[in-house]
Amino acid sequence: MVKVVEDDGAVRLVIAGSVPEEVTIRRYLREKQIGNVELVGFVGDERRTRLMREASFLVLPSEGYENCPLVVLEAFACGKPVIASRIGGIPEQVEPGFNGLLFEPGNAAELRKKIRYLISHPQEVARMGRNARKTAEELYSPQVHYRNLMTIYNELIAGRRPKSSQSSA
Repeated sequence: MVKVVEDDGAVRLVIAGSVPEEVTIRRYLREKQIGNVELVGFVGDERRTRLMREASFLVLPSEGYENCPLVVLEAFACGKPVIASRIGGIPEQVEPGFNGLLFEPGNAAELRKKIRYLISHPQEVARMGRNARKTAEELYSPQVHYRNLMTIYNELIAGRRPKSSQSSA
């Protein structure tokens, strides 16, 4: 999660989650005297939500083929845009320029460019954050999920094949 401090423009990177390279990363940060990066390790729901609400935006540099990462939905629910890898199901969630930005997995230069863009364009962060919240409400709310599920059940009960599983062939 990235937080841009308003009063002096400082940028703080908070890395939440367990990573195998944690000891190496901590040593590197100490040796290079990098003070604006904080590794917080695994965080529970309440702290994760608080960190997300305090962040300017979320960065998800995934290299795995995740179908629908929950952390993207959580960020959207908090009104935070997401910079994420263009891999797996993530591009179906993150619409570039609308509710976040995408980059090629493993491309650190492209990721750096996207982060710097949002840091230097706070009005875009705010706009994309509003759109992220709108996405959460319109596509992922419990009410929308319930309505979609009931539509599928009703079509099956009526003996019709649900629209979402119909082939165009």
